[in-house]
Amino acid sequence: REKETEMKVKEALNFARMLGDKAQQESVEVDEAKAKHEVKLKNWAMNNKEKRNVRTLLSTMHTVLWPGHKWKPIGLGDVIDPKQVKLQYRKAMLVVHPDRCSNTDTETRFIAKRVFEAINEAYEE
Repeated sequence: REKETEMKVKEALNFARMLGDKAQQESVEVDEAKAKHEVKLKNWAMNNKEKRNVRTLLSTMHTVLWPGHKWKPIGLGDVIDPKQVKLQYRKAMLVVHPDRCSNTDTETRFIAKRVFEAINEAYEE
């Protein structure tokens, strides 16, 4: 009985170590993605320390997304009407929502998270 308990404890410790290693690797990958994309994403979302409006972000979103994204580029003229802004906003949220991108690589998740946050904040204003 003691051996059985000891084995379970060892399995639990090994599992915890594996999760810790995985989390550490994930952290390293996020840092690499941040170093690679942070400036580009910040320049896209901000203009001289002012947040860009949602129309501008939606019409230029294709410039900051990852290769192979499902976003169809739209023109600024396509988001003049408030109803169109709402429609395109919802479509954008389907592409970059963190839950939708959870099965992708770390770099894609990082970009999606930042784009999601920027568009969400701009839409709420």
